[in-house]
Amino acid sequence: MSNRLLIIEDDISFGPLLHTTLERHGYETELAATGSAGLEQACALRPDLILLDINLPDVDGIKIYEAVKRNPLTKDIPVLLMTGADFLDSLLEAAVLGLQAEPVFRKGDCDMSQLLQRIGTMLCAHTRMPAGPPPDQTGAAYVLRRGPVALDLVKRELTVAGLGSQQLRARRFDLLYVLLQSGRPLTRRDLLRKVWKDSENFNTVEVTVKRLREDLKTYACIRIESTPEGYQLLIDHGSEAGR
Repeated sequence: MSNRLLIIEDDISFGPLLHTTLERHGYETELAATGSAGLEQACALRPDLILLDINLPDVDGIKIYEAVKRNPLTKDIPVLLMTGADFLDSLLEAAVLGLQAEPVFRKGDCDMSQLLQRIGTMLCAHTRMPAGPPPDQTGAAYVLRRGPVALDLVKRELTVAGLGSQQLRARRFDLLYVLLQSGRPLTRRDLLRKVWKDSENFNTVEVTVKRLREDLKTYACIRIESTPEGYQLLIDHGSEAGR
């Protein structure tokens, strides 16, 4: 089973380059272009390692690091901080010492062989956090919202405005999260890679979609539509869910 890495990086050149390089070396890689999106994905996907740019457009990377380490859901995930700003070295060293983080990787050096070695070392030194959320942990930062639909990433619970809540079984929740977070059609292969990274059985996707559709029957504003190669989650943003 390949390791899943989350890259939180807004650089339109370096982010995709890093994503492609890591995928080529056998890692399963997700890419987030903002700190808030990266924090959502860290909570929902619980990757084996996070590569975090310090200079992000919406939230300072150090703040994202602190949020990851404060959350019981993600606190054990190793984080490799990255920066392209040499003048921040002294500040970063102080911050890293205070946060007990790994040494910062300078993107300016861009030595992919060194970066791959660092990633391998960090993965070997850490064990993956057990699956399943801790009890009694809630917070708006860990809720993915689209119109009347909200997914609590800690409780693993679906809420539709005016129609109540329900907890979903593990794979069904993961599938719904991926479809909701994407907002576009996904192929069956996409879904296998994102939800069942160790499987090549397309029937698994079909069966889980069928069961998830049963779960969603009471919510008229949500439906999973079949596409030629996969599925898309559609949400009626205009109607009132409870009407």
